[in-house]
Amino acid sequence: MRLLAVLVLAVAPAAAVVASAPGASQSVQTPLVRLVEGADGHGDRLVPVDPRTLRPLSPGVPTFLDGFGGEFSPDGRLFAYGNGFDGRAVVELIDVESWSRRSRVKLGGDGPVALFWAAPDRLIAAAGEGSAGPRRLYVVAMPGGQVLTRRTFRGRTLGAAMTPLGLVMLMAAERGIGPARIVLAGLDGSLRTFPLASIRAGGGFGRAGRYRAPALTVDPEGGLAYVFAAGPMLAARIDLTSGSVDYHRLRAGGSASRATAAKGSVAAWWRTAIWLGDGRIALTGHYEPPFRPGRRRQPTIRPFGVRLVDTRDWTIQALHPDPFLMYLAGDRLLALGTRTGMLAFDTRGRPAFTRFRGADVSVLGSHGRLAYVWVRPNRRLHVLDLQSGRSLRSERVGPGRLPFLFSATGADSGG
Repeated sequence: MRLLAVLVLAVAPAAAVVASAPGASQSVQTPLVRLVEGADGHGDRLVPVDPRTLRPLSPGVPTFLDGFGGEFSPDGRLFAYGNGFDGRAVVELIDVESWSRRSRVKLGGDGPVALFWAAPDRLIAAAGEGSAGPRRLYVVAMPGGQVLTRRTFRGRTLGAAMTPLGLVMLMAAERGIGPARIVLAGLDGSLRTFPLASIRAGGGFGRAGRYRAPALTVDPEGGLAYVFAAGPMLAARIDLTSGSVDYHRLRAGGSASRATAAKGSVAAWWRTAIWLGDGRIALTGHYEPPFRPGRRRQPTIRPFGVRLVDTRDWTIQALHPDPFLMYLAGDRLLALGTRTGMLAFDTRGRPAFTRFRGADVSVLGSHGRLAYVWVRPNRRLHVLDLQSGRSLRSERVGPGRLPFLFSATGADSGG
C-alpha cells in the first residue's frame, strides 16, 4: 500500500493530522481536494471535487506519485503538497482560485515532507521522518518559495500542532525509550526544546519490545501545550512562552456510571488528545499486546475508551469505554471502536448521535458539515451530515478505491 494510504487509514494514532493555523479566517472558499491515482501508479492528480458526490470539478493538477500530505494556507489562497520517501524533498504549490500549479519548491535533502502553515506567507516544512540521521526543518516564504532558514534536529515525531508561536512537536529519542520532549520551531527558524522528565516515550517493537506514544494537543490561544502519558494517568502542561512545565495527576470525575472506565486499561501504550476549547481535552488510545510468534490467534488491542479531561481541576470523565480512535470534525467529536461503530459527541462531551453500531468504521476526512465514513463490513462509503448523523449519500467502494481527501476544515485526529 502506498505511503499516503497508510497515513489516511492507519489505526495507530501516533501520526498527527494538523489543520491550518488556528483562528485564521478563510478569505477564499477552499475546495475539497481528492488525490486521483492514475492507472498503474502513473499520472496522479490533485482534483477539486464536489463535497457531496466526490466527483471531479476540474481536470486537476499532476503531482507526485508518492505524496506525504497537503495543507491549505490560513487565508485559503494556496495549497501546499509535499512528496514522500521517493526522492528529494520538494513542495508543490497550487493556486486555489485557478487550481493550477504555481511553483515547485526544492528544499534540499530527502523526503518525506510534512507541511505546516505558520501564516499566510510562511510555511514550515519538516523533512526526513523515518530516515537515518538528523531531521531537517525549513521556514519557507510564500508564495515565492524562498527558503529563509534551515535547521537540523533529531528524534521521532509522535505528534505536531501549529500555534501562533510556531510548530509544536512531541519528540521521542531515535532509539530506545526515555523522557519525551517538546520542540518548538519558531516562525524565524529558531528551535527551543522543553524536556518532559516524567513522561516516557519511544521504545521498540517485537517480542520483548516496549513502546509508549504519549499524546500532544495545544491551546493555541493560550500559548500552552499538553502532553498525556501513555500508561500513567499523568499530564504535563507546557507554557510555550516561558518554557515552564507542570505535571498533574488525573482523577476520576463525572457520574459514577460514566467514570467506571477510568479504572481500567490505564496501561495503554498509545494516546491521542484533541483540544476542544474552554479547558476541555478529549483523550483516547489503546494498549496493544505484543505479537507472539506461533500463536494461531493473536491478542486483540484493548481500548482506553474516549474520555474528557477538564484542565481546570484535572478531572477525567469516561464518555464511553470502547473507542480507541477519535476525530474532531466541525463541532463533532467522532469516536470509533470495533464494537461501538461511530459515537458522536459535541465539544462538551454530550452525546449527539450513534451510527453503524457494531461495525468497523474509518473516517476518511471531513469538509464543513460533512464527514466521509467508510464501513468495512459492507464496504460502503457514506457522506454524513455531522449535525443529524444522517447519510446524505452512500455507495459501495472497495478498500483499494477509497478516496484520499484534503480540506481546510478537515478532521483532526489529534497529535
